[in-house]
Formats: sequence, structure tokens, C-alpha cells
Amino acid sequence: MLNLGVSLYSLQADYREHRYDLYNSLKELHKFGVKGIEVVPSQNFSGLVEEGVDLDFYKQWKEWMEEFDMTPTNMNLYDEPCVFKNRWFSEAERIGQLRHGLEIAAKLGFRTARLSVDYGLPNTPHLENSVRCCEEYGIIGSIEIHSPYSLMSNWAQAWFETIDKLGTKYAGIHPDAGIFRTAPVPLSVEAALRNGAKPEIVEMIKEEYEKAVQRRKETAEILQLPGEYRKTFGYGEEEIREKVLSMGGGETECRLIGRFSNDDPSWILEYSKYIVHFHGKFYELVPDGEGSWYEPSINYQGIVDALVACDYKGFISTEWEGMNLFREDGYEGEVPKGEDYVRRHHEMIRSMEKKAMQKLGK
Repeated sequence: MLNLGVSLYSLQADYREHRYDLYNSLKELHKFGVKGIEVVPSQNFSGLVEEGVDLDFYKQWKEWMEEFDMTPTNMNLYDEPCVFKNRWFSEAERIGQLRHGLEIAAKLGFRTARLSVDYGLPNTPHLENSVRCCEEYGIIGSIEIHSPYSLMSNWAQAWFETIDKLGTKYAGIHPDAGIFRTAPVPLSVEAALRNGAKPEIVEMIKEEYEKAVQRRKETAEILQLPGEYRKTFGYGEEEIREKVLSMGGGETECRLIGRFSNDDPSWILEYSKYIVHFHGKFYELVPDGEGSWYEPSINYQGIVDALVACDYKGFISTEWEGMNLFREDGYEGEVPKGEDYVRRHHEMIRSMEKKAMQKLGK
């Protein structure tokens, strides 16, 4: 069976609205059998990575993990090279910052740590130095492949080459499910229409998404992404933006067209040896008519099929990123609780896993 966990990022609205603290978040997730826990330290540990961890917290965290029968999975570390206004961090300062985070992650029992590295094309020397640090602490350093990046891009390929060159077991990737988007998020579409978006332009954008997905699948080209991260946002966006404007649209419609990745889930099989963690990103869930759920903007069945086929052993961390879409002006439906939506996501994965197993005759 696939190992299902949760990123506590999924409960950020519950944190913000003071429904739960860290302990009670774990307690609620334990009620439906969550085993793996991923954290964003600046959110979940209240700045402990930056300020240093009280020794009592290490003991408390381990007691909580034992109490709830949970495993620490991934700790999201941030590489902040621009802390001062007048200069960038030196390489030594960046590695010192990473070392501090890895030391905490190791003491808390995490198996992987997300390395937030230079976006654009990877800074290979810095990556190599980062991996050497990970080896010292026995933690796998993992780079997130997040939209608008792609498994099939010069950026990701450079990282794969670095891993192969080093021949290390302490480096890998964790794809984010958002790179397998197939359509604009329906809640975002509804909000755009409420705010005056022209229906015919919205339909055109949906069609462009479908074309982009099909084109990526057919060509399977290595995307030559720009070296500057901000220029990478909205891959393929400019052509669609021009079309929106020519049809009399504006920013309301244009907000629906950013972050095209459109990877094909079958590519997971090709790069499975590098995958050490997986972010189960999702925005909303709707009934599938068969007693479970589906995500209308992400090809989740394709993702699950691929992960089952490659016998993936790591964790899938449920990562709900759509909570604020339910809180926009004009929305009149149910505002889900974080733990309820996480549970639905797990139910969806299990349902899809059964179908994947049946396809493979397992």
C-alpha cells in the first residue's frame, strides 16, 4: 500500500483561525490514521529553526510522535541567500544556515528535508555542498519539482545529473502534484466569473489547458526554462494572455492562465529512482459518483497509477492548497475544515489505488 501522510501546511487556515495548535493538529489527524507528518518549520515550529530549539521541545516532539504512532517525514528548509539589504549570503553562510536546519531535522527524526535552492538553473556547486551536508546528518536532501517547473526541463535534468555524478543516496526529488494540472481550478473559475470574467474567454482558457496537456504528452520535450525564476512563472502564458486581451478580457481572466506545467504522470516511471517524497497537492475535491472523491484540475488517477506501478515506497504528503479559495468574497458554499479535507484526500488516494492495482492485476 502507498504510504499516506500529511503536510501540516494543509491546516494553515486552522492555525490562522486558532482552531488548533500543533499538538491538537496531530491529535485530529491521528483520529483517521495519519502516519506521516511533514512540517513547514516557520509555520509549525514558530521560528524554531531560525532561533534555536529548546531542548525540551525535542523530547516533547518525540513523545507526540510515539503517542500518535506517527513518523516525521519531510522538513521544509529554506535557503535564504538574500537576508541583508546590501549583499547576498556567501556560500559559507548559506551552508551554515542549511547545517543549522539539518541538525534540527535530524534531532527531530525527519527522513528527508526539502532543499530550497536557487531557482532558474541549479547552482551545481551549491547543490553539491548541500548534499555533502545531508550526508553528514543522514538526511536525504530533496528538491521539490513544483509548477511551473517540470520533470522534463533543463532545470530538473541538471539536478538529476548532479545526483548521478555524486553517486549518493542522500539526494533526490519530490514532485508536487500541481505539475500534473489539466485544467484551471474550478473554484478559481467560479470566482473569476463572479468578478465579471467573460464566459467565452474562460472557455477559451480551458481549451488552451487541454491543448497544452495534449501537446506536452505528445512531444515530451525538455523544456528550456529561463534562468530567472520569475520569468519562468506562467510558462506559455504570454501567447494566451495576448489572446485574452484580443478578446476584450483583462486581468480577471488572465489570473486563470498562470503556472502551466502539464507534465504527464507516466513520466513518474522514468524518474522514479530519484523520488524520495511526494507532495499530494490539491485544491478542491468533489464527489466522484462512486462513493469517493476526485480533484477536477489534477490528473490524480494517472499519478496514483504511476506510483503504484513503480512500487513507490516513500510518503505521499497530502498538501491542501485551496483553503483560501473557499474564503473569497461571494463564495456561498461549505468552508471545509482542514482535517476533513485531508481525510477526503486520503479516501480518494485509497480508492484510486485499488483501481490501479486492478489494472496491474495485483
